[in-house]
Amino acid sequence: MDENKEALTTQADEAAEQEAAEIAETAENAEQAAEETAEETAEEATEEAAEAVEEKAEELDDGAADESAVDNTDTSDAAENTVGAAAEEAPKKKFPLQKTLIIALVIVALTAVAALVINVFFNKGVTGEWRFNPYETESSSATSDEPDNSVYYYFKFNNDGSATLSLGSTTRYGSYSLSKNDKGENIITLSLGNISGDFTYEASGNLFTGRKLKLTYATNTDAVLNLYSDSKKPHEFERKDEFKPSETLTGNWMYTDTMYGVTISFNLKDDGTVTYTEDMSYSNPSSDEQVVSIYTIDGIYDYTDTTFTLHYYDIADQEVTITYESKDGAMIINGNAFTKDGVATADSAKK
Repeated sequence: MDENKEALTTQADEAAEQEAAEIAETAENAEQAAEETAEETAEEATEEAAEAVEEKAEELDDGAADESAVDNTDTSDAAENTVGAAAEEAPKKKFPLQKTLIIALVIVALTAVAALVINVFFNKGVTGEWRFNPYETESSSATSDEPDNSVYYYFKFNNDGSATLSLGSTTRYGSYSLSKNDKGENIITLSLGNISGDFTYEASGNLFTGRKLKLTYATNTDAVLNLYSDSKKPHEFERKDEFKPSETLTGNWMYTDTMYGVTISFNLKDDGTVTYTEDMSYSNPSSDEQVVSIYTIDGIYDYTDTTFTLHYYDIADQEVTITYESKDGAMIINGNAFTKDGVATADSAKK
């Protein structure tokens, strides 16, 4: 029995030792597993930390870029605000340029006023329109009763040097020039048909009292022309019967005499008015200058199958009857063939 008890005790001890060995092995395996798990966990933690650091760095970079953009935007907005403020303030300031402009405008205004005053009160020039009566004495008043325009000559001196001399419905076209002689006297040189040559001139008066222009022949001081400022009124013609135009006659009929350098035209219009023009070009024997002389007559006309009659005015009613013949599209007058020049007018003939 004791032997059986020892055997049982021995078996129990062996079983306990075996169990202890298994427990130790299990503990060792558990410790190894724990170490491996710790290593894996550390590696994973390291990788996660690295990724976290990288993401943070990217966020910082993006944030810096955004801040830079914001700073740039703020700077741009600030610049725009500064420019806007400067623009708003600019008109409020009076710069020297504005003062200069104001001074210049004042000078221009004063100059214009001075020119007006001179022209009204102290104009000693010849430009303008002037009335002349060959029977008028020097004591005649320029502000007398309204003259009968039809019996007065009218001079007109234009700024471009051209001039006209009108009597009734007739007009002579020419030119003029101004100079001074050796005595310092004012000289006007006229080229107006019969009234041509050198004259001394003297202007007086003003716009309100009337102006006077005294012309004295340079070669004959006793020959004086007293001109007074006035405007010519066109002569009005009256027709008794209604006018019916002729298709055969209507038009501008022209003839040129090359030997004498003269072109003559009758501009017969479909409204019954007429302009007769003499356009002459010749050489002045005293100066060898080419002289162009244009003379026109304005009026109305009547016609028959063989004649047309011009009615015009100089110092009284005048009329001239002209015989014509229509032949091969031409109008034969005194043996000279006048040809139709389309739509030419009196104005074009005067140029």
